[in-house]
Formats: sequence, C-alpha cells, structure tokens
Amino acid sequence: YSFLKEIQTRTYYSLVEHQMYNLNRPNAKMMHMITDVESKTIGGKIESIWSFKQLNLFTGLDWLYLSRDGEKVSHQIKNHQTSKTDVWQNSLNSNIGIFVQGEYRIDDKNLIEFGGRLDHNKLNIRRPSALFTNLYMDQYHYEHNLSATLSYNYIMNENRGCGWVGILVVLFGVSTAT
Repeated sequence: YSFLKEIQTRTYYSLVEHQMYNLNRPNAKMMHMITDVESKTIGGKIESIWSFKQLNLFTGLDWLYLSRDGEKVSHQIKNHQTSKTDVWQNSLNSNIGIFVQGEYRIDDKNLIEFGGRLDHNKLNIRRPSALFTNLYMDQYHYEHNLSATLSYNYIMNENRGCGWVGILVVLFGVSTAT
C-alpha cells in the first residue's frame, strides 16, 4: 500500500512589455510622458499528496522569479526640456519556499487543519537611484520568512450538502515587501 497518492508539477512564464503614455490626457499639452516597462515572471511548483488513514498531507517546493524594469521619458513642451527616469530600477525578486499542509479528520464532525511554510527571498535593485541609495544602504536584501497556521473545524449540521461549520483559526506569518 502506497501512502503517496499524487505528484503535481506546474510551471509558468510571463513576459509583459508595455507602453504607457499621457497623450490622451489634458496635461499632454504641457508635457509628453512615455513610459516603457517590462515585467518577467517565471515560476514553478512541485507538490506531493500523501494519505495516511485520517491524515492527508500536501508537501512541496515552489519558486518565483520576478524581474521588473522600465524608463519614463518626459518632455516639457514649453521649455523643450527632456528627462529620463528609471521605473522599478531594474529590480529582481526571487523566492524559493518549502511547505507542508495537512488535514486530520478526527471523525465526521471534527477536522484539524495545519500548515507551515519557510521562504527564502532575494531582493535586488540592479540600477538604484541616488535617492534609493541614500535611504537604503544595501541594494541586495535576503530574508527568511516562516509562516504557520492551525485550525479546528466543527461541522454543526450537515443537511443535503449545506451545513454550518464552526472554525477556530490560529495564524502566524511574515511576508516580504516587494
């Protein structure tokens, strides 16, 4: 008898090249602004599903790579001045995480759910502005985040698929700002 029921994998890739402008707005008579931006997202997940009598476990690993960059060109019509500004400063966010999630069915009316996650985040600004450098000394930032959840579910009434459920949940979590 095998406890391993299923292994799932997912991968994804997205590249968005986008141009924003103000040419159809009232302020375009005084200043033209065109911003070219690019965002790249790559990621994947592998998850295994385990079953042990009353306990179902979901374990796995996921990865996310997010790269963003862009440049805004502003041209003041009155004095013919042109300026260029970085958008997103060629930033990079990379995350790899491991997780476990489970549900333990005590009986038909009682269920305990739990989960935990550990993330390693790498944040990088590859072309920081002077203001950014003055405010934040390092351009590379690493974080480890731990999250956990625990819940107890009591099914009060089951009536033809519709019913009342009482839930008590305890959560702990940290998230990285992007």
